[in-house]
Amino acid sequence: MLQNVIRSAPDAESADLLVALAAEVRASGVLGRSRLLIGLFDYLVARAVEGRSPKEREIAYEVFGRSGDFEAGQDAVVRVYAHRLRAKLDHHARTAASASGHRLTLAKGEYRIVAEPETTAAGPTLPASPPLSRRSSLFVLAGLLLAAINLAALAVVLHRPATPADLAAASPVWRPFLDSRFPLTLVVGDYYIFGESDDGMEIARLVREYGVNSPDDLTQFLMQHPDKAARYVDLGLSYLPTSSAPAVTRLSGLFAGRKPVTVLRASQLTPDMLKTHDIIYVGYLSGLGPLSAPAFSGSNYRVGESYDELIDTGTRKAYFSQGAMGPSRGGVYSDYGYFAAFRGPAGNHIAIVAGARDIGAVAAAEQVSSAEGLKALKSVAKTSPAFEALYAVTGEGDVNFQSHTLSMRPRSAPRDWSQDPSAGS
Repeated sequence: MLQNVIRSAPDAESADLLVALAAEVRASGVLGRSRLLIGLFDYLVARAVEGRSPKEREIAYEVFGRSGDFEAGQDAVVRVYAHRLRAKLDHHARTAASASGHRLTLAKGEYRIVAEPETTAAGPTLPASPPLSRRSSLFVLAGLLLAAINLAALAVVLHRPATPADLAAASPVWRPFLDSRFPLTLVVGDYYIFGESDDGMEIARLVREYGVNSPDDLTQFLMQHPDKAARYVDLGLSYLPTSSAPAVTRLSGLFAGRKPVTVLRASQLTPDMLKTHDIIYVGYLSGLGPLSAPAFSGSNYRVGESYDELIDTGTRKAYFSQGAMGPSRGGVYSDYGYFAAFRGPAGNHIAIVAGARDIGAVAAAEQVSSAEGLKALKSVAKTSPAFEALYAVTGEGDVNFQSHTLSMRPRSAPRDWSQDPSAGS
């Protein structure tokens, strides 16, 4: 007979069960396409078949290629991926029943894959009722059905979970945007790109010039560099960070059914709109465009040598995104999310939801659209017309694994809408 939980030195039958359950998990596709997540799963299954529970340092070396100076306190890659794997296995157990009646799980507090029985909640056994006549049965069934309908309707009224729009309506962070007379525009930070040809005919490459962020900028640039006029071509293209889609989805949901939202690229934002619209910016700090000056004029932070670095103007502490150096081995990196809200030049409302890189932007959007994040911002939003928050984030790609608040405090309104945000302290 199979053991209830396979713990160590499994016999042949238990080892075969582990292998069969692992094959079901892989075939389901629940692990996705992450090479490292699949590698961790296969490694832990192999160790489980051997009856071993590997240590964190061992996994760091053999799965994630970390060097001999690996320090678990400084590098959370094993714990982060183990958390993801445990969640994937739990999801698989909830959504796919195994013919064996068992499931795979990652033991709490250990790096050990185990097979355990699937459980189903059994209700209490009720005493048998005397038989009813057919007519009585119909009346009873009708009464039960009516009661069930009434209870269901009452449950919907009393227990309907709060929607994002409900959260926005109740929050001092977003309520001013809902009540405002100005139209609401969601501005997505984009990066303008143009073409370059070698012979004036075929486009040989795409070019991103940091000082050129719109067709008008390109025209101005070519006026200043006439030698490049024959080679640079406006293709009407721009690109968006991968974090834009999930961030825009979360933020637009805050106003669903309550206020129309127009979505524009930052390269389409005109100076006039800064005083005629309520604006919510979403994207990288480096993609703020005409919002750069108001974002950091009056802020407790200034931009460092690049938009991957924010410096606290009071403490001089620097916050530098690891995303600037490219993804570390294993793909996990630390980043920073930033949120600010303040008044525009005509009394309109402006919010910045941004990150140095993708996971920072996603984390900031999650913080300001969740019940927990909005609750944390409530006190500062109620006491100050201008405020900001900084979040520390760890994740991979555009997926934020975990984030926490570093600071949340009032800021000043923009002093000068034309000020260079990187100047001064």
